[in-house]
Amino acid sequence: MFSKQVRAAAALQNGADVVLELPLTWSLASADRFAMGAVEMLHRTGVVQWLSFGSEYPDIAQLWELAAAMHSEEIEQRQLHWMAAGFSSPAAKQKAAEEQLGEKSRILRKPNAMLAVSYLRAILSLDAKLQPIAIQRQGASHDEKVVSETFASAAYLRDCLAEEDFEQVKPFLPPDTWALLEYAMQKGTGPVFLENGAGERAMLSRLRSMDLSEFQALPEAGGGLSNRLWGAAKKASSLSELLQQCKTKRYTYAHLRRLVLRAYLGIKQEDHEKHIPYVRVLGFSKYGQAVLAMMREKANCPIVVKFADGVKQGGAVAHHLKLEAHATDLYGLCTPNILSGGMEWKTGPVLPDRPLTF
Repeated sequence: MFSKQVRAAAALQNGADVVLELPLTWSLASADRFAMGAVEMLHRTGVVQWLSFGSEYPDIAQLWELAAAMHSEEIEQRQLHWMAAGFSSPAAKQKAAEEQLGEKSRILRKPNAMLAVSYLRAILSLDAKLQPIAIQRQGASHDEKVVSETFASAAYLRDCLAEEDFEQVKPFLPPDTWALLEYAMQKGTGPVFLENGAGERAMLSRLRSMDLSEFQALPEAGGGLSNRLWGAAKKASSLSELLQQCKTKRYTYAHLRRLVLRAYLGIKQEDHEKHIPYVRVLGFSKYGQAVLAMMREKANCPIVVKFADGVKQGGAVAHHLKLEAHATDLYGLCTPNILSGGMEWKTGPVLPDRPLTF
């Protein structure tokens, strides 16, 4: 809903010393790829020892047991079986876990616990020397759109922002974070909405201009889904209508939204590389400078602080950075006030004493 700069600034104001950006094709992915990218990125910095995450079930021994079981080839085969039977990927994963693990699999019904298991599976796959710490999730459940006395869900806060009910948002945010959001709203750089927002016409225009082969080139668009998207894009007069026309038991709304965004941003299957090509720094504090110095010494991949310097490295680094630049340019068409192009090239890392540009 707000630019990467605003969110990085909020993190730095509230205790973070270095903010990193997960590359586009990993951030716009299902839980397993998202988790793999995040863990690999931290692992490749060479300086991270601990991985902390929230979970509805914080018992790390239980989570490790589930991760080891879910990491087996047998469960993966069972998941593929249920997907072939028409279940969505998350539902198929749950069915496979129930068959293999019985009542223990109930933990995977909670979205943050499932993501926690994905993090641990990534640690196993990479043989990463990271010590996980699970923090008890408190307050409202994931996507629960009701107010809570402790912590509200992000979905609830997004709805309040969409309705401009700012008094409901403020109690759940640090004052300096709310000040950042107000700053962005005054400049017209946020909030950004996928549906019923400034960018909906831009996205529908892109989707209507695509031919079938372009939909077929999208990641995770097999099984006839590319044809459904292509047909719906020609008819739908809104993104919500398009999603409804494509929705089946097999495909979740989250999966469909990711596909629509990949189509808008021009992400193809060949962009889904296996390994993170670089670590990009979005912002850092004064203490974070020392952390960056350690990363430059110990990391086993390029550390990108200045965008242009990263592009000069060529290869996969340049390719994925250019995807980011293209995505940012299209994001700028979705903000209340349209942003100029080339923002990635003109914007440096966020620093505590530097004004934001978008």
